[in-house]
Amino acid sequence: MDCVLILFGRQLNSPTNFDYELQGPSPSWELSIRMMIETNFLQNLQSFPRDRINDEQIELL
Repeated sequence: MDCVLILFGRQLNSPTNFDYELQGPSPSWELSIRMMIETNFLQNLQSFPRDRINDEQIELL
């Protein structure tokens, strides 16, 4: 879910929230769900400008 937030430039949970079960930072489920329930989410996803993905986003992914 964090990947979609990164691509759309949305806020993520603080990376200091460590999930010991996953052995990594806690995913931003609450923030992701809020974005996915928006009525235009699917349309935004389908028309996402893939050419605008920058190096920083790729590194975060």
